[in-house]
Amino acid sequence: MINIAIDGPSGSGKSTVSDIVANKLNILHLNTGALYRAVGLYLIEHNIDPNNERDVLSCIDQVRIELKYIDGIQRVYLEGVDVTDRLYSLKVSDVCSISSAYPKVRELITSIQRQVAETVDVVMEGRDITSVVLPNAKYKFYLDASARIRAIRRINDTKNQDHLNMDDLARVEAEIIERDRRDQTRETSPLIRTADSIYINSDNITAQEVSNIIINKVKEGEK
Repeated sequence: MINIAIDGPSGSGKSTVSDIVANKLNILHLNTGALYRAVGLYLIEHNIDPNNERDVLSCIDQVRIELKYIDGIQRVYLEGVDVTDRLYSLKVSDVCSISSAYPKVRELITSIQRQVAETVDVVMEGRDITSVVLPNAKYKFYLDASARIRAIRRINDTKNQDHLNMDDLARVEAEIIERDRRDQTRETSPLIRTADSIYINSDNITAQEVSNIIINKVKEGEK
């Protein structure tokens, strides 16, 4: 079973790179962030304050999230409805950044992730894949980029549902820095770079070049 674990901060290129790697190796790509975003969307739709941990935890057992792969592409279903295309607004991003820190939320998502990894070859990306979800994965990588580069990517992202432009750059960069702080300092499963993860900074290289590094490492390991 091939398990490729990729961690990194928001906007570091994990999803794009994972898509390329999965396609090249003919395996599935599990986008962990989309699962946490689905929880965030659930809270928004049910008017639950993500800062109120008690309210979040009181409803988490009712959240029904399913993964389906259609033509090899991951789709996320929330309460039986495909919500994949609604997961990438700044509001969902902000809410899931808060709710994802709660242990019970992370337990829910981790159980889904591990079920997938135990049954199929997969490249899985997120913020605690190398450290918590798949600590024994043979292939582990940490993708990084400066906050400014990540903000520019957020604005140029085809999934940009907030119609951001370069006038928003300073604000988006500040929001990314704040999200990094939350991700790296939360008590449960903080974003860390594990000692056995290969570090890749993508400031000055393309997603294809990053993908080639990962693919070559996997091919070497599978010889």
